[in-house]
Amino acid sequence: MRQTASDGVLQASDDLTVTIQRSPSPVTFVTKGSAWKYLDDGSNQGTAWTASTFSDSAWASGPAPLGYGVANDGPQQQLPATTTSFGPDPNNKYVTTYFRRAFTVSNPASVTDLSAGIQRDDGAVVYLNGVEIFRSNMPAGPINYLTPAASVVGGVDEVTFYPQPVDPSLLASGPNVLAVEIHQSGGGSSDIMFDLELSGSAFPPNQGPSANAGSDQTITLPASATLNGTVSDDGLPIPPGLLTFDWTKFDGPGTVTFAHANALQTTASFSTAGTYALRLTARDGASAVSDDLTVTVNSQVQPLRIESVAWSGGTSSVLHIRFTAVAGQSYIVECRDSLSSGSWLKLADVPSQDVTQPVDFPDSTVTNSATRYYRIANPQQP
Repeated sequence: MRQTASDGVLQASDDLTVTIQRSPSPVTFVTKGSAWKYLDDGSNQGTAWTASTFSDSAWASGPAPLGYGVANDGPQQQLPATTTSFGPDPNNKYVTTYFRRAFTVSNPASVTDLSAGIQRDDGAVVYLNGVEIFRSNMPAGPINYLTPAASVVGGVDEVTFYPQPVDPSLLASGPNVLAVEIHQSGGGSSDIMFDLELSGSAFPPNQGPSANAGSDQTITLPASATLNGTVSDDGLPIPPGLLTFDWTKFDGPGTVTFAHANALQTTASFSTAGTYALRLTARDGASAVSDDLTVTVNSQVQPLRIESVAWSGGTSSVLHIRFTAVAGQSYIVECRDSLSSGSWLKLADVPSQDVTQPVDFPDSTVTNSATRYYRIANPQQP
């Protein structure tokens, strides 16, 4: 913002920068009841299965909650939406069942307060992009596919979602994968149950700024062009969340001086006549956009005057009228024999010239014994 004060002779300006900050909005990357890939064959998957690059195309899939049996044998009992296998022996069920879920993050740097809520019966180990992020009801230290959960889970604990904070720096731009292994407390356990929610706060995807340099202009030296640019932006990304803009000369024969190159409303002065392209560029820290306008700068129009009137030598003398024609301007040569009577008569049209140059107009209709008055008119000027 700019405030300008003027006393009619001099003026002064001062600028104020206003920074508008945005707050992140809640975002859920994985909702309760989402579909998960799962492997329920009791195999030893080692550690490779937790990586985001692991291929789970051969795994089955289904919506959560996943498992078998009945969770919370009471008024709030829950059946699985997807039933998994416990193996051929109900008295010696598989200890570990594996689950994977892919999701996409467009701008991981903007994510804050990331947390997971997990429903697990009995124990769980959770990985994000191959890195273990937490355990729930599992023993510490090294474990494998035969390691039982730390304790038996029953009642309302079977349907409770337990919150866990997650480091958002583990998120990747683009595809991400959560991998979870659910462990039974023992081979004779009656049920397992699993569901997970991953949520946090984040800024929406960045939309690049827009810029409008304004309408094309035509000026005549020594005047300056008045620039009135406009830009808009969504205040993202954060960081940096700071919109900047500037004026530059993109094309033209001379130099351009901007009164304030980083202000939307400013003036531009030109060293010489010609056609100039001025560019307004806006940047939001991640992307930039530009818009151009054309300024046609005409030469300063000199006061029109007749430089000389003279007769050529010889027996057939001709009166020559000499004046300077400015490039791009056309003229009319007029005459009259009396200033007190009659009207101005057009002798000839002088067409527009490519460059400013002297024009020698001969008038062969007058003799050196007569009186005649001449004038040069510029129809482009009032």
